[in-house]
Amino acid sequence: AGATKDATTGVLLYQEGATLAYFKGNANYTGTIAVTIPAGIPGSPTIWRGFTTTLTDNGQATFAPSSLVASNFISNAAYTEFDNITLEGTGGSFFVSTGFKSVGSPGVYKNDIVNHFVTSGYDSTQSNIRYINSVAENGKAACATGFTTSGSNLYIGSVATGNPCTGFKSTGSGAISTYIHCIAYANSGATSHGFDMTGTTVNTGGTFINDVAYNNGGAGIHCNAALSCDGLTVINPILENNGTYGINSVVTNWAGNLPI
Repeated sequence: AGATKDATTGVLLYQEGATLAYFKGNANYTGTIAVTIPAGIPGSPTIWRGFTTTLTDNGQATFAPSSLVASNFISNAAYTEFDNITLEGTGGSFFVSTGFKSVGSPGVYKNDIVNHFVTSGYDSTQSNIRYINSVAENGKAACATGFTTSGSNLYIGSVATGNPCTGFKSTGSGAISTYIHCIAYANSGATSHGFDMTGTTVNTGGTFINDVAYNNGGAGIHCNAALSCDGLTVINPILENNGTYGINSVVTNWAGNLPI
């Protein structure tokens, strides 16, 4: 398979075909341009995996742009996976838009971190994306959300914190995402909700199981459009010390649709 690397840093910028690429976590990888990840195939995904000493120790490998990146830093197509990868944007060297952008599905993010993003930490226009134990934190002042999607995806054990914007947001009409053991806390700003369901017409809600929304500027779970949470399921939540309500449904009819 062919590959293109940054001439200065050696970072893999483009992969041709399904590949398993390991990145050692004892030094930051730098670069000045966005990274394109091609699609894998069923049973043989394209994988980026960080490690520290041995290939299976789940150590973090950090990518820190050496100057401002003009678009999404990593865009990935279908059958791709990112394990133990940190995207670090500090000072003037950060991501103009998004750290990880999913433009194909299925895909997996596992044990990943996006720190200091401008618009979103993770953004998906697709369904069937899995976010497992991943973090979006310390977004810039005008950020939109830590995790955002217009599709139906699964979030397990993921965290959005320290952002001046919403933690998790679903924007798709009819999208139904599931959030299990996820945490949204200390996201500041009057409209920075823990979880925000914002379908423009009919968003049939989402499923929340054992999630925490704590100390956010807005609501713990927020619905702002007609019918946007008519299918909402909330089981065993902790919704505490948020700026407005634990669950705030602006126009939804809650008949027969109560939290457990």
